[in-house]
Amino acid sequence: MSSRPNPPFLLTRLALILMLPVVALAQGVEVTGTMPEDHIPKLRAILEGAMKQSPGMIQNDLNVAQAEAGVYLNSHSLWPGVGGNADYGFNHESTTGGATSKGSGFFYNAGVNQPVFQWGALVNQSRIGRISLLMAKRSYAEAYRQLAVVLREQFMSLIQKKMALRNARYSLKLAQSAFDVTLDRLKRGEVALSEKSTVGGNVENATLDLARQEDDFEGSKNAFADLAGMAGISDGDIPTTIPSSTYTSGAAASLLAEFLRENAESTFQAQVYQMQIHEAELGYKIAKVGILPKFGVSAGYSVSNSVTANPGQISQSVVDSLNYSANVSWNIFDGFETRGAKLSALASKRTAQLQLKNYLESTEEQARHLVRIMEISARVQANADGGWSYWQDHIKFQASEVKAGNIPPVAYAQSMADYYNSEYQCMGARSAMYAQWTEFVSLVGRDPALKQLPQSYVRETP
Repeated sequence: MSSRPNPPFLLTRLALILMLPVVALAQGVEVTGTMPEDHIPKLRAILEGAMKQSPGMIQNDLNVAQAEAGVYLNSHSLWPGVGGNADYGFNHESTTGGATSKGSGFFYNAGVNQPVFQWGALVNQSRIGRISLLMAKRSYAEAYRQLAVVLREQFMSLIQKKMALRNARYSLKLAQSAFDVTLDRLKRGEVALSEKSTVGGNVENATLDLARQEDDFEGSKNAFADLAGMAGISDGDIPTTIPSSTYTSGAAASLLAEFLRENAESTFQAQVYQMQIHEAELGYKIAKVGILPKFGVSAGYSVSNSVTANPGQISQSVVDSLNYSANVSWNIFDGFETRGAKLSALASKRTAQLQLKNYLESTEEQARHLVRIMEISARVQANADGGWSYWQDHIKFQASEVKAGNIPPVAYAQSMADYYNSEYQCMGARSAMYAQWTEFVSLVGRDPALKQLPQSYVRETP
């Protein structure tokens, strides 16, 4: 059997680990102003409301409430048990050819019992209840962290889809305009009949594309509202532009270095695994003493007040009884139940240790990957910003050329389609940049949205 860590050392180390998220939030690189909700007030309001109204968070809140009940259930044996009962009875006896007697009485008793010594099993069971509550709170915090990441990403996607819908409507407008011109030219005999079929096909394709875009946009809005726990979200709540990200490689590198120094143990999920290990160790301690004798004390008090009536005689008696006792119970052989409980606890501990090890390795690699991919996305965003800037200048030039009569309006209309497409590509690059940045900031425990969580959910220790 492998050696186990010294309990005091383990508790101290666990307490320090659980304090890390709060420390991390208060130091290092400032991330305020770099998140999408800093530029989109509606998104900030959605994030704040989702903590209380999202179906997923409501379920996690119920899990916390259930765990709070478990604290009492796991600790009740530490307290004395007090009970009592009372009875009132009437008795009538008659014998054929003999005397008849009657009796009545009031009886009550009260007792108290208290476990005295069970080798620390009851205290450890109470600690398990406390750890279960903290795990539920950390799981709540982790669920909200992930929800905030997903809501941001999906809101950015809604902005893109709203722009795609705008572009589809404009494409249909261009196709319909081209079709009207073709019909007019066909009447004048300037084009063949086949030209009408070709241009008409473009109108039909644009119509179908618009229908697909409208359905996708509505479905995405409904899915987003369901995820956030909202009654719905209107088109007016969704902007048509995404501000350029203020990401810098230096900030990402600093956050990554800080995160790796902590060995990812500051994350909520890592804390859950740490607590699972501690819980399994307590379970092993409880199982180890399961076959040892258990000691307790009890006391009781009872009163019996009875009246008996016989022919020619009535008698009454009152009996008070007070007793104290010390007791011991010893389950000398339990059919190897204790051995099985110990093996189960050790297996649970090893499982949690393996899960923690794998989680730390994968999370650290995920953080490194995000830093690498953000370097690429930053370049993509810079190129997209440059492309859209070009089209902004070009469309102004085109407008002046139309006004001067140097180019026909149809050329300007086509340029507008290219401008809209360039803007859409630019917003897509910015959306990707924000999605990766916010996921990274959240992963390393620096998400400003986490400040909304109750302090007991992020810093309370066993």
